Amino acid sequence: MNTPWGPSETEWDKTIAEGIVQVSTPSHGGIAVFGPAADKLSREAKLFPIRLDGKLFFEEDCDWAIVAAEFPEHFPDVDPDKVKESLERWNKEYLRLKAVPS
Repeated sequence: MNTPWGPSETEWDKTIAEGIVQVSTPSHGGIAVFGPAADKLSREAKLFPIRLDGKLFFEEDCDWAIVAAEFPEHFPDVDPDKVKESLERWNKEYLRLKAVPS
């Protein structure tokens, strides 16, 4: 898969759910969201990814928690407090926007 960080190392890619794939490259990685899964993302979440080849890429160090917050059912082993902690540290704008009524 083409990623913003270069070609993915297929053997290291991990399907989390349909349309949600953890990708890795020799230098970096993240989570790709595409197809129907991308359509399910909130408008707030769609403001933050890198867009490439019709996919939305969320960087592995700072933006992974947006995907975990949007799809908690696909991250059952991730502590919700860790997601919140990451969002508060790296994605305050996402949290602020999610708090504003539509």
